[in-house]
Amino acid sequence: MTGIPHEAGMKKFVDYGHSLGTLVSFYEINGFTDPENQGWTPEYDFGSKAAAEVRWESLIKAHADFIATDQYEMSPKPFAPRAKHHAGGYSC
Repeated sequence: MTGIPHEAGMKKFVDYGHSLGTLVSFYEINGFTDPENQGWTPEYDFGSKAAAEVRWESLIKAHADFIATDQYEMSPKPFAPRAKHHAGGYSC
């Protein structure tokens, strides 16, 4: 699966939230296999790090204000600080 369908939908969702003047956050975007599970909640698991990274990168490109995950340390590259993109919030 490529990030393109996710990017379009997530961008539309984030843009809509921002048009209402709200910050937009996404809760618990994780990707792990059973052996990698460190006590994380399976309901928030997309099945692999690669599957979660597609979503993380799509959300970053969409300028989501907050992206929650239990795996920040596993993939620090997408979570590098970004420039301020609108009044009131910073992208991840």
